Amino acid sequence: MKKKADPLGQILHRFLKEYKMEDSFYLSYLQDHWADILNRQLANVSAPVKIEDQILTIKVSDQAWKKEFRERKELILEKIHRFTGSEFQLQEIRII
Repeated sequence: MKKKADPLGQILHRFLKEYKMEDSFYLSYLQDHWADILNRQLANVSAPVKIEDQILTIKVSDQAWKKEFRERKELILEKIHRFTGSEFQLQEIRII
């Protein structure tokens, strides 16, 4: 009996994790798709800059936007999870 092949996404995720490339891959992915994940207005005043220990650091343009992003942390995290799927799950967002 043939063994059913793993989906390509799972294979890629295991590879990235094994070679400790997961954070940099997903950071690059988030940077490339930031405007698709958030609305254009929020994407224009912010950028994902680092992922470490399942914590995403987002740099925003000024104090007013920092406050706005802090108030929306859970919603932003939910949007990211919906966009990236279940293979990669962030635990927290840090706003700088």
